[in-house]
Order: sequence, then structure tokens, then C-alpha cells
Amino acid sequence: MGYVAQSVRDKGGKVIGFIIEELIRNQEAQIRYENDIVVKDNKACREAMNEHSAAFISLPGGFWTLEEILQAISWSQSSANPKPVVLVNTNGYYTPLKAFFDNGISTGIIDKSRKDPVIICDTPAEAVAAVKRIIG
Repeated sequence: MGYVAQSVRDKGGKVIGFIIEELIRNQEAQIRYENDIVVKDNKACREAMNEHSAAFISLPGGFWTLEEILQAISWSQSSANPKPVVLVNTNGYYTPLKAFFDNGISTGIIDKSRKDPVIICDTPAEAVAAVKRIIG
């Protein structure tokens, strides 16, 4: 995350970082930039990300990333103002998750209209272009 944030800053973009209090207490994280926001816990972190975001772009990651993706999809489905969720499918990383969604649709467990907020792209550039097309 740090490399992506620094790259955005280097190109003149604005980055808001969310840091969980406990990570600071345990010296696993530190406030580095003026836009960093300290939050109480994981739940508060996700809520703050939702509040400050127009869209979600997810690079390959672990369980925490998966949790954030599913939370963003849930919010998009239950919101009057849905936000796009874009997965960057580097080296096919999210292909099994796409198959999971497709299986849920084909079995009737997931309503086809519920998958609309999820966009899968092969590169970060395609992900940014997709968001720009949707939100302007």
C-alpha cells in the first residue's frame, strides 16, 4: 500500500491513509502524511474508507483485502449511491473469485443484477479508466 500511495503522491495525487490505533501503539505503523487518519479498529477503518471514497480499486491481497472487497460490494448493493468495486486481476489472481461470483449467479444464489458493481480489469491503468468512465 505504501508504494502505491507514494506513487500517487509523486504524481500530484491526493492520498488519504487510514491507520488503526493499535498498529501505532504496537509500532507496526506510523502517521507519515498530513492526510493520514487514525481510526479505532478495522470496522472504523472500512467505514472511513467508504466515507472518503468514490470507488474502490483492489490490488491482489490477503484475507483483509478480501474482507474489504466483500464489504465494499455489500455497501454498493445496499446504497442509494453505489460505488464501483474494481479488482485488478494481476496474473489471474481474482479469476477464482470471479468464478465464485459466476457460480453464485448460475445457481441462482446471487441475483445477476447484484454483480454489477464488480468490475474485473487486468491492469491498474484499466482499473483507473473504468472508474473514470463510471464516476467521471
